[in-house]
Amino acid sequence: VIVSTEPRRPGFLEELKQFVKDKVLGLILTVIPRLLLVVNKTVPIADLQAKFNVPGGRIIALNLLEPDMVRVIHTFYFMVKDGKIVMIKDVNPYKTPPYAVIGIYYKALAWSILGRKKDGTPYDFWTAFWNDHIRVYTMEGSENIQAFYFLTNCFEYAKRYSGGEVERILEVLA
Repeated sequence: VIVSTEPRRPGFLEELKQFVKDKVLGLILTVIPRLLLVVNKTVPIADLQAKFNVPGGRIIALNLLEPDMVRVIHTFYFMVKDGKIVMIKDVNPYKTPPYAVIGIYYKALAWSILGRKKDGTPYDFWTAFWNDHIRVYTMEGSENIQAFYFLTNCFEYAKRYSGGEVERILEVLA
């Protein structure tokens, strides 16, 4: 329908881009919380927390980015609490700065967890990192990479042990 529609007025393409952006945001806002439910159900969080030395009670920010790797579509704030990863709402990053911030192109997140792009090309978190689809920031030294390893291992573990649930969730983003 959209492909065969001709622009009828100035601003049509801008409205179309905004429509697509709103749809992507809607998908992201439903997919990430569902993904976290699967992670908390299937991943031994405490084991990975100990393995990667990720303290509980500290905020990790996950910025899902547009392809330009600059514009943030949405930021999710997480915290490990009582052996679960919980989403934190209403975080003021100026009052309580996250100890790690991970920025990732939203499709690269889906591709990395799925292990492939939509066309079947192999893809993982390291491929995303080397292709500048992931950026990790912190003010506290090596904790950023520990948070990165922790989150990526949580996602990969959930994919392995969810019985296909993670794939079904992420196919819509890929």
